[in-house]
Amino acid sequence: MMKNKMSKREKILKGLIKDILWMAIRYARKRKDGQVVLACIRELQRLYSNFKIHKDIIMERDEEHYLYTLFWDWENYELKIQQRVLSLREVISGLLPFAVRYANGRHTYAPSIIRDVVEQLVGLYPKFRLHPDITIKPPTKEELEMPAVFKSDYLYDLFEEE
Repeated sequence: MMKNKMSKREKILKGLIKDILWMAIRYARKRKDGQVVLACIRELQRLYSNFKIHKDIIMERDEEHYLYTLFWDWENYELKIQQRVLSLREVISGLLPFAVRYANGRHTYAPSIIRDVVEQLVGLYPKFRLHPDITIKPPTKEELEMPAVFKSDYLYDLFEEE
């Protein structure tokens, strides 16, 4: 059986999904609003038969929080590259709002991952823009005066028109 090759765009989109899926899962899980995320995971399973999500407990205040790591096996291609790329774009569109909400205001590496993902998406698709989200707001003056809080931890500026 001959393997289909993976396009450069598909490789980039796969990497972006790895970057944002765990944030989307955590955001949706905490709010019991996982239908969109679950649909995206099912689409990934349809596209790549050996796509799996494994959970590893991470050290936090609450041991019920999980960090999801992704394992991909690219041996079983059934769809053409263009179809896979189109489906991956749809998966990213479904996951990204959850990942942005999760990362917004966190004082971790999550906001910088989202900024990198958006930058790469704009590089791939110059007309790419995030849809406005009323839950994402600039930090207050008081928040910015707290120690170890940076303006870049807040993702409101990703929604502004240039």
